[in-house]
Amino acid sequence: KLLMNKLRIKSIGWYKPPLSQIDRINEGFLQNNCELIEDGEVDFIYNHDFSQIEKAYQYKLKYSKSKYLQKVLDLSLHSKPDLNGLKQKLLRADLILTNSQTIQNQVKEYLDLDSVVVYDAIKDVSYNPEIKKEIDFIIIGRNSDPNKRGYLFEQLIELPENKNRIFYSIGPESLPTIKNNYLGIINDETLNQIYNSSKFVCCFGLEEGLNLPLVESLICGSIPIVCKDMTTYKEICPLGFGCESNVESINNLIKELEEDYILYQKIALDYGQKYKIFFDKKTAAKRIIDAYLNIV
Repeated sequence: KLLMNKLRIKSIGWYKPPLSQIDRINEGFLQNNCELIEDGEVDFIYNHDFSQIEKAYQYKLKYSKSKYLQKVLDLSLHSKPDLNGLKQKLLRADLILTNSQTIQNQVKEYLDLDSVVVYDAIKDVSYNPEIKKEIDFIIIGRNSDPNKRGYLFEQLIELPENKNRIFYSIGPESLPTIKNNYLGIINDETLNQIYNSSKFVCCFGLEEGLNLPLVESLICGSIPIVCKDMTTYKEICPLGFGCESNVESINNLIKELEEDYILYQKIALDYGQKYKIFFDKKTAAKRIIDAYLNIV
């Protein structure tokens, strides 16, 4: 459908730059010539955050002509959520959006609801061949969350053969045993530098709505090390970068990849070149816009 006028959008989500995804989506909306509205009737309400679901619904009640689009990042099945209660809340939306085909399948299987896959948006990262690979391993995210299985990273760096490796933990939470190598929350420019400086990005999470560090590492020419039981492994991870969820398998994969790192890095960059376009914030926002246009 042709977009004749600027779309008016009420965007709702968790705001905490540089961590919050909603900031990137909003930039994408603006790049698609949309107008972000603080209050008033809009073409659609986009809610990116479960914790704001009641706020989004109240906005819909106040401005009833506005379509309500609710994003599902993941179902967090490991935490045994109230699926029936969640379903009843999602039924109030005019359209359900999901973060991946994996989550779309879960929403259908566990909630018996249809949805549209729109994916998330990456940070502003890119490959810089001038930056040397001086860091061996990094791990990014809420690393103390049991679902992220940070203990595998701790076991990896505690192996005697890795005692001289250079490694860092990045994100809002530190692993307790490596606080001296914890960089905390860093801005996008620094993150881009770290990605480009790193040989491997450890992606050991089990239930993932997508896993953006995996995608961003490929774009920057850093090889992700991914546990094959990660929910989105088959959807986004290149073959050859997966291992079993134990430290022996992880370490063996790293040694195998190091034997011909340039070859495997080229595979990563080939995927990264495609992913940089597909997961760009303007493209991600356009998928949301197109999903809206398909229901009006």
